[in-house]
Amino acid sequence: MHGVTRTFPSRPEPVHALRGVDLDVVDGGLTAILGASGCGKTTLLRILAGFDRPDSGRVILDGRTVAGPGVFVKPEKRSVGIVAQEGALFPHLSVAANIAYGLPSTPLTAMRPAERRARAERVDEMLELVGLPGYGDRRPAQLSGGQQQRIALARALAPAPAVILLDEPFSALDAALRVDLREEVRDLLRGIATTAVLVTHDQNEALSLADHVALMRDGRVVQAGTPQEVYAHPADPAAAAFLGESVEVPCTVISDVDGTSTVDCPLGTLRVPSESVHGSTLVLRPEQIELSDSGTHATVAVTRFFGHDGLVQLRLDDGTPLRLRIAGRDLPEVDASVCVRAVALA
Repeated sequence: MHGVTRTFPSRPEPVHALRGVDLDVVDGGLTAILGASGCGKTTLLRILAGFDRPDSGRVILDGRTVAGPGVFVKPEKRSVGIVAQEGALFPHLSVAANIAYGLPSTPLTAMRPAERRARAERVDEMLELVGLPGYGDRRPAQLSGGQQQRIALARALAPAPAVILLDEPFSALDAALRVDLREEVRDLLRGIATTAVLVTHDQNEALSLADHVALMRDGRVVQAGTPQEVYAHPADPAAAAFLGESVEVPCTVISDVDGTSTVDCPLGTLRVPSESVHGSTLVLRPEQIELSDSGTHATVAVTRFFGHDGLVQLRLDDGTPLRLRIAGRDLPEVDASVCVRAVALA
């Protein structure tokens, strides 16, 4: 996708959903399009699928231009599979018929016996792939939410598309099932090396599932890279805050040499990657701050227990707020006096 724009008429002003988006999808991998509601990620997915046309720019799928100046390939001709938020299975069809829906559309009455067998074998293969063998005769209403999403994935994969588009496919599931199913889907897609694009607003989902993450904001891709890259090296404070918990500390840059800055801040004089300094603000992650026997004095303001770990909100003597994460069993008492230091920086 190169230079793609899309504007929708609206009042009092038009909505610029996409503003010159450039995006490369990892071949054989999973790319997550991450962003808040209204950032343009759904419009991007619709343009990839062929449900909408870009105003300008070019979309290339599997080496073929499917949208661009003078070119528009219809959705059914793009070799794209789609998994919607809630599966969107046909309730009046069996599971087997749902999976077979996207296969070559020769009328069943006109099919030769060999074609029927091949079709049935493909359906069985897909059921086996998503871990639901023997479910072909059931109706969607007889399946759990997680099972319905597995069948939706099987239906999308059945025609062997060049790319699978996943439109927040786990958002309607409860938390525990969501985690389990997304891990199953990740392993399945990696096992068959299918190129996939996942649209999500869930940071944990994007970082844990994807091989490549593109962060969108206001119709633009503001940062793209591996999950490790975008988390460790956010493009700006807003990207840092959206990609995970962040701590912003005022600072003064003393020196900047070969990608490493020396800064003076409420935590002392620190050597940090230059990319973590944005003007007069140092952006850290909570895990880069720890309680210690010596360092900068602070008072515990709030604690939050999450089981395996806990969040501690601190207030330095100069009023600077900080957050850090530690093991849940080690949470200090509120109003306790502690010392903190920054770790694992440059």
